[in-house]
This record gives sequence, structure tokens and C-alpha cells, in this order.
Amino acid sequence: MDSEFSALIDQLSHPKSPKRRSAAKRLRKLGDRAAGPFLLEALKKELKDKRTWETQYQLIMAVGHCDYRPALKYILSLADESFVGMVHIAIGDTLLRLSRQNERDVQICFDLIENGNRELVSGAIQAIAMLRMVPSDQDIQRLIEYGVSLELGAYHDGDIMRLLRAAPGWPAELVEPLFAKLSSVDLSKKQHIQAEIDLAKEQKYHKWSPL
Repeated sequence: MDSEFSALIDQLSHPKSPKRRSAAKRLRKLGDRAAGPFLLEALKKELKDKRTWETQYQLIMAVGHCDYRPALKYILSLADESFVGMVHIAIGDTLLRLSRQNERDVQICFDLIENGNRELVSGAIQAIAMLRMVPSDQDIQRLIEYGVSLELGAYHDGDIMRLLRAAPGWPAELVEPLFAKLSSVDLSKKQHIQAEIDLAKEQKYHKWSPL
């Protein structure tokens, strides 16, 4: 265990939430599976205080980025708990990362759609985009059908944006129904969505990093 890693693990127990959050963000970037048990222990403690949702978000994301599979059952148990939306997005993102059995496996996304929590689904799609996953054609069709079912607006803009960011590596003909749906909407005041559409059509991945 090197000195930076040890210091970050110690910082997860810092009395100030911003310090704990900073350590979680750095461990998330490092992606070292050895951090998993410490992150999970810190998360269980952090969830006792609803006020520190930003730190909870980073801890959950770090567990996923470190691919700490033993945490899957616990993270899944959080799916039906009451949290602010961003924490649910982190849960969805981490569930996708920890549950996938191979580089094409997105089954958890459809399980979350059945769950009915939009933020969980949005988080799972975020992970698909970040990992640049190319699911089976059948699963891509199901994901696009989900996107087409959403109505563009403040409530769903982020969900559609994440789906568009996942799409550049997918066959264009499978994504076309989503492009067609969005072409019928006035995007003159939604340039951020138009930019994502343009990149997806060019099959270029957006260089981005979630919160």
C-alpha cells in the first residue's frame, strides 16, 4: 500500500465531509479494487447523514469505478431507498458496473426500467456511455425504445443526453428512431441536446466526466 493510497484511505474517516468527498473522488479516479472494502465501510457510515449527499454520491461512484463486486448486494439494497436524485444516479451507474457479466451485458438497465426509478436508469445509461459499451442489437433497440418513450423537457433532458452519449458506437440504423423523434422537436433553445445529436450521428464519443 503506497503512501498516497494509505493517506486517501485514512482521509475517508476525516471529520469533515468535503475532505471525505475529496478522498472518494481521488480513489474513484485511481480505480484500485483494493480500495473497495474501505469505500464500502465509509459509505455505510456516510449514509447515516442525509445532508452529505454529495459525499455519498462520490463514495458510491468510487465503489463502481473500483469494480468492487462484493458491494453489489449492498448497492442493490439502496435502490429503493429515498435519496436525492444524484445519489440514485450514482447507484444506477454503480449497479451497471458491478453487475455486468461481460462487456455487452446491460440487463440491469432493463431491470431498473421495470423498477420505475428514472434516476436509477439514467445512472445505468451513464455508465454504459462512460464505458463505451456496445450491447447486442436487441438490447440497443430496447434502450432506444426507452429513449423514444421520453418527452424532451427539463425533466428528461439529462436522460436523453446520456443516451445520446452512449450511442456513437452503436449501428446508426438502430439509433435512427431516437434521431427521428428528436428531429420533430424545436431544439433552438436546447443547443446542448443538438450538440449531442450531432456527435452521435458522427459516431464520435463525447469526452466527458460526470460530477
